[in-house]
Amino acid sequence: MAVEFQIVDVAYGDTPGMGLWLVQHGREHQQFVSVLAQKSPPVLIPDFNLYDMGETRDHRRIWLADHNQVHNLLRQQANVTGLDLSLVDLDDEAVFYAWIEYHATEHQLLRQAFGIS
Repeated sequence: MAVEFQIVDVAYGDTPGMGLWLVQHGREHQQFVSVLAQKSPPVLIPDFNLYDMGETRDHRRIWLADHNQVHNLLRQQANVTGLDLSLVDLDDEAVFYAWIEYHATEHQLLRQAFGIS
Protein backbone atom coordinates (compact mmCIF):
# COMPACT_ATOMS: atom_id res chain seq x y z
CA MET A 1 0.00 0.00 0.00
CA ALA A 2 1.40 3.44 -0.90
CA VAL A 3 1.91 6.33 1.50
CA GLU A 4 -0.75 9.04 1.23
CA PHE A 5 0.55 11.46 3.87
CA GLN A 6 3.22 13.37 1.95
CA ILE A 7 3.28 16.68 3.81
CA VAL A 8 5.64 16.75 6.75
CA ASP A 9 6.23 20.48 6.91
CA VAL A 10 3.47 23.03 7.15
CA ALA A 11 4.13 26.63 8.08
CA TYR A 12 2.48 28.08 11.15
CA GLY A 13 -0.38 30.34 10.07
CA ASP A 14 -0.44 28.99 6.49
CA THR A 15 -4.17 28.37 6.08
CA PRO A 16 -4.03 26.82 2.58
CA GLY A 17 -1.04 24.69 3.59
CA MET A 18 -2.88 23.50 6.70
CA GLY A 19 -5.89 22.65 4.56
CA LEU A 20 -3.71 20.46 2.35
CA TRP A 21 -2.10 18.93 5.43
CA LEU A 22 -5.53 18.09 6.85
CA VAL A 23 -6.67 16.41 3.62
CA GLN A 24 -3.52 14.31 3.30
CA HIS A 25 -3.58 13.50 7.01
CA GLY A 26 -7.24 12.47 6.82
CA ARG A 27 -6.49 10.25 3.82
CA GLU A 28 -3.72 8.51 5.70
CA HIS A 29 -6.03 7.89 8.64
CA GLN A 30 -8.49 6.34 6.18
CA GLN A 31 -5.68 4.07 5.00
CA PHE A 32 -5.04 2.96 8.56
CA VAL A 33 -8.75 2.24 9.05
CA SER A 34 -8.86 0.32 5.77
CA VAL A 35 -5.88 -1.86 6.72
CA LEU A 36 -7.49 -2.73 10.05
CA ALA A 37 -10.91 -3.39 8.48
CA GLN A 38 -9.28 -5.95 6.16
CA LYS A 39 -7.90 -7.98 9.07
CA SER A 40 -9.54 -11.22 10.09
CA PRO A 41 -11.44 -10.63 12.22
CA PRO A 42 -11.87 -7.03 11.09
CA VAL A 43 -10.93 -4.23 13.46
CA LEU A 44 -13.33 -1.32 13.09
CA ILE A 45 -12.28 2.18 14.07
CA PRO A 46 -14.94 4.91 14.47
CA ASP A 47 -15.13 7.41 11.63
CA PHE A 48 -14.12 10.79 13.02
CA ASN A 49 -13.99 13.84 10.75
CA LEU A 50 -10.27 14.55 10.69
CA TYR A 51 -10.49 16.71 7.56
CA ASP A 52 -11.79 19.85 9.28
CA MET A 53 -10.07 21.25 12.34
CA GLY A 54 -12.42 24.23 12.48
CA GLU A 55 -11.56 27.88 12.79
CA THR A 56 -11.94 28.48 16.52
CA ARG A 57 -9.95 27.37 19.54
CA ASP A 58 -12.96 25.33 20.73
CA HIS A 59 -13.27 23.54 17.39
CA ARG A 60 -9.55 22.75 17.43
CA ARG A 61 -9.87 21.31 20.95
CA ILE A 62 -12.70 19.02 19.80
CA TRP A 63 -10.70 17.97 16.73
CA LEU A 64 -7.62 17.31 18.86
CA ALA A 65 -9.63 15.18 21.33
CA ASP A 66 -11.25 13.15 18.53
CA HIS A 67 -7.90 12.76 16.77
CA ASN A 68 -6.27 11.58 19.98
CA GLN A 69 -9.02 8.97 20.47
CA VAL A 70 -8.30 7.62 17.00
CA HIS A 71 -4.56 7.50 17.70
CA ASN A 72 -5.19 5.63 20.96
CA LEU A 73 -7.14 2.98 19.04
CA LEU A 74 -4.50 2.79 16.31
CA ARG A 75 -1.68 2.52 18.86
CA GLN A 76 -3.38 -0.49 20.45
CA GLN A 77 -3.53 -2.27 17.10
CA ALA A 78 0.01 -1.27 16.08
CA ASN A 79 1.60 -1.91 19.47
CA VAL A 80 2.93 1.65 19.40
CA THR A 81 3.07 4.06 22.32
CA GLY A 82 2.57 7.79 22.09
CA LEU A 83 1.79 11.02 23.83
CA ASP A 84 -1.65 12.54 24.30
CA LEU A 85 -1.94 14.47 21.05
CA SER A 86 -4.80 16.58 22.41
CA LEU A 87 -2.71 18.31 25.08
CA VAL A 88 -1.38 21.05 22.85
CA ASP A 89 -1.96 24.73 22.15
CA LEU A 90 -1.74 24.98 18.37
CA ASP A 91 -1.97 28.76 18.67
CA ASP A 92 1.58 28.75 20.12
CA GLU A 93 3.98 28.68 17.16
CA ALA A 94 6.77 26.74 18.89
CA VAL A 95 4.32 24.17 20.25
CA PHE A 96 2.68 23.89 16.81
CA TYR A 97 5.99 22.94 15.17
CA ALA A 98 6.87 20.47 17.93
CA TRP A 99 3.43 18.83 17.61
CA ILE A 100 3.67 18.60 13.80
CA GLU A 101 7.08 16.92 14.07
CA TYR A 102 6.08 14.50 16.83
CA HIS A 103 2.84 13.66 15.04
CA ALA A 104 4.67 12.94 11.77
CA THR A 105 7.00 10.58 13.64
CA GLU A 106 4.06 8.73 15.14
CA HIS A 107 2.42 8.38 11.73
CA GLN A 108 5.68 6.92 10.43
CA LEU A 109 5.59 4.30 13.21
CA LEU A 110 1.95 3.49 12.40
CA ARG A 111 2.75 3.15 8.69
CA GLN A 112 5.54 0.71 9.52
CA ALA A 113 3.32 -1.32 11.86
CA PHE A 114 0.53 -1.53 9.26
CA GLY A 115 2.85 -2.34 6.33
CA ILE A 116 2.31 0.91 4.45
CA SER A 117 5.41 2.01 2.57
